[in-house]
Amino acid sequence: MNFKKQNDKFDSKKENKKPAVPEKKSSITGDWFYMNPKETPIRELYEAIKSNTDIELWETAGVMEICLTPKNSLDFEEMKPYFRDPAGTEFLSKHQIQSLYMVTFPGELYSNVTPIFDSIVSNCGGFFCADTSDFYPKYPK
Repeated sequence: MNFKKQNDKFDSKKENKKPAVPEKKSSITGDWFYMNPKETPIRELYEAIKSNTDIELWETAGVMEICLTPKNSLDFEEMKPYFRDPAGTEFLSKHQIQSLYMVTFPGELYSNVTPIFDSIVSNCGGFFCADTSDFYPKYPK
């Protein structure tokens, strides 16, 4: 009888936790490219958005970091307009790309980066596209 009470005590101490709900991941990738058919130095991108964001620019390295939240950023890194795969090379040629940047951010913050994309596209031209085999989605559409 004493043994049963101990079991009851043990059973009552079990934690009543709900199963963990997995975080909903964004279906939008956070790996993008910024492409422009004209030469577009990183300073020009910086000038297009500097008035309304917290930005760090390393001009000689071709790198720019834009603070989105205290722990997340939108990063630009200048690249040579070249891809190894034939489809990528064809895409660059078709669009006559002269400037290419790797653009990374947390996919779940896509809605936070679109105003920045808008400022860059309206001031500098060009477009953003996902780092996917078909370069879609594209921004602006």
